[in-house]
Amino acid sequence: MEDLDRWLAENVMGYTPIRGYTNWKTEHFHPTSSIEQAFMCEEKIKEMDKGSSYVKALVKIIHDEWCIHNNLTLIGVYYLIHASPLHRCQAIRKAVEG
Repeated sequence: MEDLDRWLAENVMGYTPIRGYTNWKTEHFHPTSSIEQAFMCEEKIKEMDKGSSYVKALVKIIHDEWCIHNNLTLIGVYYLIHASPLHRCQAIRKAVEG
């Protein structure tokens, strides 16, 4: 997941690596495994006015993962609000990339 972590650091959070050095922020930034850091990315998505696209992408990922059919059932809502950091990060990337 390092590639996704790095992509989020650069394209969502605006962190830039320093030539010849590893940026301490990207080195310690792992939103695919940290719910707190995934939440930070969600907040940036909101600032980027990509909230609707993000939610649609997250619903699709959860739907595909848990086979929730047609409507978002109550159990589907449960899975949605308990989405893993990885699921959230995948949805954020889809929202940004369109």
